[in-house]
Amino acid sequence: MKQKYQYKTISGLTSFLKLLLLAGIALGLLEIGSLIMEYELLGRENFSDQEGEQNDKREMLVGLAGLFLFVVTAVVFGIWIVRANKNARALGAKNLSASPGWALGYFFIPILNLWKPFKAMNELWYASHDPRNWEMAFKEKSQVVGRWWGFFVLQFPAAQLAEKSWDAAETLAQMQKADLFYIGVAIIEIVCCVFAIALISKITIAQEKSSKWALKPEMPSEIDALTDAGGGVGLEK
Repeated sequence: MKQKYQYKTISGLTSFLKLLLLAGIALGLLEIGSLIMEYELLGRENFSDQEGEQNDKREMLVGLAGLFLFVVTAVVFGIWIVRANKNARALGAKNLSASPGWALGYFFIPILNLWKPFKAMNELWYASHDPRNWEMAFKEKSQVVGRWWGFFVLQFPAAQLAEKSWDAAETLAQMQKADLFYIGVAIIEIVCCVFAIALISKITIAQEKSSKWALKPEMPSEIDALTDAGGGVGLEK
């Protein structure tokens, strides 16, 4: 039996997720500042054991805060993906390649997670803007989705490179080099958060606008008018 979906606004969930992403940006800037302090400390000819311990404690606290925020944000983002995908279907979108569950599940499957989540998000973008005719525009890739996905994927190998660089460091100069890698990772994560905020905001707004006409009782005259006009709320890239 084909499952029926009911439209439920995600504006509140989106606002909460945006706050988490903004917190991620703030923490990323804090992390950059902490790394710069460590870089300068390592560049000195000598520093006391107390200074070294204070630096390590500060870095540990920033790291733990980052890990906690990442987990919470990932959980909320996962809930958002499922609910937004259900909404697109409730608004009339058909033939989406990923179910609400798989739109999230693909993130956890090796190899498939390199492109399947991007495809599902790109479909969600167009299905939210024009639920009934999204397939006509899907041949074009959304620039917002593409940029978000590019930085999202890039942050993981960048983090691995920085970690390997730190683990292999044997001199203070090599540790400084590793710090520069970590600063690069923090910048990538900040940019990813910026595009994620744009992504979820635009999809939420598009669904709110689409719900005003897509959920109305379908009258023949209205359907013809929407079809002639191309339907939807205007596709953005």
